[in-house]
Amino acid sequence: FAYSNIRPQGENRMKHPEKAIALAAIANPKPFLNELKKRFDVISEHLYRDHHRFRKSDVLRLRRDLQQRGDGSTVLVTTEKDLTRLLPYKELWADLPVYTLPVKVEISPKNEFDELILDYVGKSK
Repeated sequence: FAYSNIRPQGENRMKHPEKAIALAAIANPKPFLNELKKRFDVISEHLYRDHHRFRKSDVLRLRRDLQQRGDGSTVLVTTEKDLTRLLPYKELWADLPVYTLPVKVEISPKNEFDELILDYVGKSK
């Protein structure tokens, strides 16, 4: 996995966040959390089962956690996948410093991978 810089999603943007509250509802949140911990002091984790359908109460819990534990340097960071499930409740979090941590899959070493694919395709003709 290759992670990019966090991207703001709400109206509240922060120049140099230092702390994060993590939100993930993915099958294996460990790589996401490990990456966040490299970048921020993760003060709270809200982890749900994969494909969790967020409810209003979940968003209110996140909001309360950010207000109680956070300070002027704290952001809420989630996955791009989970952000899509939070959109129905945007009015509840649009004023918060909500960010996503974009991720993409990179194949390394690329040349070896390309050779394996071409070899496989060549054999299946």
